[in-house]
Amino acid sequence: MEPLTSLIEALGTIPVVLTVLLSVITSAHVVLYKRDSRAAVGWVGLVWLAPVVGSALYALLGINRIRRQAAEQRAQSLLGSAEFPRLLTSTKSAPLPADVQQLHTLAELVDRVAGRPLTGGNAVAPLLDGDESFPRMIEAIDAAQRTVALSTYIFDSDYAGGLFVDALQRAVRRGVAVRVLIDTVGARYSRPYIVKELKHRGVPCARFGRTLLPWRMPYMNLRNHRKILIADGRVGFTGGINIREGHLLDRSPPSPVQDLHFQVEGPVVGQLMRTFAEDWAYTTHEQLGGEDWFPALEPVGGVPVRFGIVQLKTMSGGTATESLGRDELEGANVIAASESCLGNGVRSDLEDVVFLKPEAFDRHQTRTIAAELDAVNRGLLDEGRSAVFIGFGRWGTTDDRYGVPVRWGQISSAQVIVEITLPDAPLNLSQGTHFFHHLLSQKVLYLSVEHDGATGVHLDRLGAGETVWEGRYVRHLRLDRPLDVVVDGASRRGVIR
Repeated sequence: MEPLTSLIEALGTIPVVLTVLLSVITSAHVVLYKRDSRAAVGWVGLVWLAPVVGSALYALLGINRIRRQAAEQRAQSLLGSAEFPRLLTSTKSAPLPADVQQLHTLAELVDRVAGRPLTGGNAVAPLLDGDESFPRMIEAIDAAQRTVALSTYIFDSDYAGGLFVDALQRAVRRGVAVRVLIDTVGARYSRPYIVKELKHRGVPCARFGRTLLPWRMPYMNLRNHRKILIADGRVGFTGGINIREGHLLDRSPPSPVQDLHFQVEGPVVGQLMRTFAEDWAYTTHEQLGGEDWFPALEPVGGVPVRFGIVQLKTMSGGTATESLGRDELEGANVIAASESCLGNGVRSDLEDVVFLKPEAFDRHQTRTIAAELDAVNRGLLDEGRSAVFIGFGRWGTTDDRYGVPVRWGQISSAQVIVEITLPDAPLNLSQGTHFFHHLLSQKVLYLSVEHDGATGVHLDRLGAGETVWEGRYVRHLRLDRPLDVVVDGASRRGVIR
């Protein structure tokens, strides 16, 4: 019986060994392939706390199969294209012009991140909102003779969407090869769904990420937020503008959205077309190649460009400028100072200051704080006044732990914003959200102050004034004299005196 007992005991350890081995292998994959450290920590914790279940969930939800499969299809999708030979030789970025050599280090960094070279000989035209970009894009579709490639996240069934559907239908009727790619989630932002209308009009289209499998449902995996239009492989458009009426500000839409797009010509259009071809091949398994999609592109301008932009930020807030030295960030009259600012300009007309009371701040009550800020903001808007807003943590965050989750409409009277970091959450500037884009597009000056840094915020120096409104967490003070605010965009220094 002893040998049999020993065998049973040995067999009983096998599941434990296999479970540990599975957790080790899964954890190794997480550490190697997850770029977001917070996501990596979360997955590793789940894998070890619930070994089998955690590993199974990671296999279903945590692995970015879209990126991997697109990379596998990349070579096949470009083998027959005119761009392919140039890709083999275009591994170095174009030299920067002499007047921007200070950006050399940045260019080298983006070389590594974007994976595409900085290409010279391009012409770039910025287009503000749909009022400028939509007519140019439709004009390019109407002028196309061979091909049109359009990729967008949101394609609404509204006035703007109708303009594009009509233009795409005209192109198809002329015999132009048209391909339209819309994200599955973005295609559902309005009804009736635009995909049905495109197909009814005879426009070839596909939905990126469409699946009925539960582990590949739209909200559980990577979305395609690219906005790309290429006509005849020669004229390209890209940026942050979706196809929806909210971008047509001249029509006074109920939900206006301000954003930026670019029209590009030159060799960089080949990078745009390559990106679209990869996404289209992944979605439909159709390989786009040949001169119609990838024509030979000659230099048409003098701008070095690469495609691979993940964020666009307006870095200048105004036209007025003033240089600031480090010594100007100190002094008995300095209310707030920072060496991590965004924007550029001078303001000397702001008498209203709205601030979170330090002694009352409670990060568990940030939604109540947001409501109080909204009340103050409505009062300022009714009076037609602007203000300086001072608070803790990220403005506009979606995570209550890291700041106050205000919407832009709740602080839209702000012309200057001061962000004081929290002791256990030393965050960078609140960049990258639609909230923050509104701040920059409205030319709001933004100062980020470390709670324990050399510079700081001194509310006790605000001086005499009238308390216009005060709640449990927020106070609105109207000073007897306007503040002087200076932000030097070149040095990223800012000061309020």
